[in-house]
Amino acid sequence: SSSTSTLLSTTYIVAISILSLMFLTKAPCLTFPNPSNLPIFISTTTYRRQLLSLQSKSISTTPVPTHQQIAHLILDQKSANQALQTFRWASKLPNFTQSQSTYRALIHKLCTFRRFDTVKELLDEMPSSIGSPPDEDIFITIVRGLGRARMIREVIKVLDLVSKFENNPSLKLFNSILDVLVKEDIDIAREFYRKKMMGCGVQGDYYTFGILMKGLCLTNRIGDGFKLLQVMKTRGLTPNNVIYNTLIHALCK
Repeated sequence: SSSTSTLLSTTYIVAISILSLMFLTKAPCLTFPNPSNLPIFISTTTYRRQLLSLQSKSISTTPVPTHQQIAHLILDQKSANQALQTFRWASKLPNFTQSQSTYRALIHKLCTFRRFDTVKELLDEMPSSIGSPPDEDIFITIVRGLGRARMIREVIKVLDLVSKFENNPSLKLFNSILDVLVKEDIDIAREFYRKKMMGCGVQGDYYTFGILMKGLCLTNRIGDGFKLLQVMKTRGLTPNNVIYNTLIHALCK
């Protein structure tokens, strides 16, 4: 019909206009890694065999394993209780001290089984146990665990956990929370950006706006997507190819 042809023509013209802007502006060409992919742990059969063998020996004859070996062994356990037992066993080894990486492995496993109360207990013990508070990656692990459990309100409260240890949330942590919220409710995500991020003086970066653009386009809010381009420019950020491509893809659906 004529109305359909007119709509397609308009969409085509808008898409061409965006492509023209892409070639006329020199924006940093970045790719957005998926914040849901935490590149920290991969199970290794060799480590598992070695450490299971060590567990069967008496503590006095056990050589000191590495933090990586213990982390892998924890992640190989089939239940939250087994992961906790492995962690406590390692704590009793002579000359072995737990680290951020072993705590992170245990917290990741506990989040898988939704043992979030136990996770909070571990956070509280870390300063006295290893002499330092939980690091950024541990809080991001918790954010993603809560996100998988679809505990959206609790995801936002992770900021309070960070403040409890007298630290300021990093932009990476803010972006991780925003990414979880966008997948559940774009309106909650936008409110989080305005009140929690901008309220703390955090303007965001290319990843921040890429996450928001993805959320707007997935909910067919194309007009708001164009407004977001203008917001970026007012913040001194030139929209890059990834952001433009996200918008074009939504236009062509």
